[in-house]
Amino acid sequence: MKDLCDAVNELKGDLNNTYLFSDSDLYLKYIDADGTWLCSKSKELDDGFVLISTTTEFRQLVEAMKYNFGKCDVDAVANYYSIKKEPLEPISTPLAYTQEMADRDVMPSVGMKCISNTSRCEVLAMNDFQASIRLLDVNDNYMMVVAITELNPIDTRTKKVELINGEAYQFMNRNGVILNGIYDKATRVFNVLQGRYFDVISCTNIKHLTVAEE
Repeated sequence: MKDLCDAVNELKGDLNNTYLFSDSDLYLKYIDADGTWLCSKSKELDDGFVLISTTTEFRQLVEAMKYNFGKCDVDAVANYYSIKKEPLEPISTPLAYTQEMADRDVMPSVGMKCISNTSRCEVLAMNDFQASIRLLDVNDNYMMVVAITELNPIDTRTKKVELINGEAYQFMNRNGVILNGIYDKATRVFNVLQGRYFDVISCTNIKHLTVAEE
């Protein structure tokens, strides 16, 4: 039986190669009797038709091939989808990998924005060990491969704190350690004791420290 990987390969990654394709079509189908690929707006199947995927999933797999850790061969793509198989129904992917997700041991998924090292990034493809990402704060065209453990959440639980140069703040670093530091506006870091510093973008739960009145 034909699958999504077969569709991408036989159609050369282009839905325009299906029978009478329209940009408004939502579902990709295959007619086994004569080997015809076609798309339609309806999910309903006539006799002899097989539902392969949504057109969105087709395009996602084409993108995954581009960023599959430098490999575009069939085996690499098949391995990718054996690990992370998308459902046939279109799904809504959260825009950000949040701290609440991390607290529930939920891993980031393709399409999410998160933190890698000190930069915001978008996850393009992933398996059980690595993720292909695009750095958003450096250059939208700069992509790299990192370990899954290097993907950190964007904390959306607290309101944005307006940081004041030279003031003291309490924060949580990327390893979950709570520290106190002085904010340096020029370099956008929290300076702590012994010459250590942490980039603001990688810190969460930031709180302004003030002197309590007696």
